[in-house]
Amino acid sequence: MSSVQFLQSGGSWTYPENSLPVLRGTDNRERLEAKPGQDSVLIGGGGGDHVVGAKGANTFKYEKASDSLSNEPDTIFNFNPKQDEIDLSEVLQENGITAIHIQNELPKNVGDVQITHHGFGVSTLNMKVTHEGPLFSVRVDNVKLLPEHINFYNSH
Repeated sequence: MSSVQFLQSGGSWTYPENSLPVLRGTDNRERLEAKPGQDSVLIGGGGGDHVVGAKGANTFKYEKASDSLSNEPDTIFNFNPKQDEIDLSEVLQENGITAIHIQNELPKNVGDVQITHHGFGVSTLNMKVTHEGPLFSVRVDNVKLLPEHINFYNSH
């Protein structure tokens, strides 16, 4: 990716009982980095964040559609398709979406999902979550993102 800009590190770690450590971002654009060798959950919050995975199983979790919009999407770096996942279950639940439709064209109806792969190693996930407003969107650097990398309905 040639247009990567430097973002200040941000977020704060919490350690919920009986759960993985969580790095939660703010509504500012920031860089959130997982700790190497530690399974964790990364929640970007608003703004076009750079969310960076590390060795260990990383869950890139989105709680609200406004966490990553098409006009300022998050970019996920170091995504390991063998053990990491993007968790969209709360976004779907928040918007009452009970069925998704993966398709090749830009989403038109609520529940439509498009995953595109660009020749320079970036995948983009776009999802229509409301009738109006921008699409939920997230970019994944250097990975061919597939539907099985996404947790739509808290199935894990």
